[in-house]
Amino acid sequence: LSSDWNINVNGSWATGTPTHWTAGVPNAVDDVAGFLTIITAPRVVSLFQAITVGTLKFDNANAYTISSNTLTFQTTTGSALVDISGLTGAHVVSSNVALGSNLTIDHNVLSNVSFSGSISGSKAMTIQGNNGQILFTGTVANAYTGLTTVNTTLAAAGLTLQKASGV
Repeated sequence: LSSDWNINVNGSWATGTPTHWTAGVPNAVDDVAGFLTIITAPRVVSLFQAITVGTLKFDNANAYTISSNTLTFQTTTGSALVDISGLTGAHVVSSNVALGSNLTIDHNVLSNVSFSGSISGSKAMTIQGNNGQILFTGTVANAYTGLTTVNTTLAAAGLTLQKASGV
């Protein structure tokens, strides 16, 4: 299932809210959740249950915040993906993140993307792209034990990785 957020308000990402999405609620291994150009101001999308996706896409000048509960990234083959492209919103994933598969964070716009919840799992994380900042700002200790690979020249790309003290 590939589905995009379809309302220009704060809302719930839950199985009981199919009208918030263009093609049904993404919540399964390999599903694609798109947070694209529908919003005209910053919006919060709250997880009122644990959610699983294979791909999370951001493309909007206004910030999306994914909050509450746990967001699991999992695919049947290959790596799960966080794709930040196009427009330059400062997106936030404040939900806890669980890595059920390897995860690639592909950041190709001059903007910030923050992960402020705890990250868990033993899968690998690859950070790539040519612009912006990827911030790991959580204050809760991570249980993430996988390999982290940075596939870009940080200085040339203007990419900055940060983590909060104690994380």
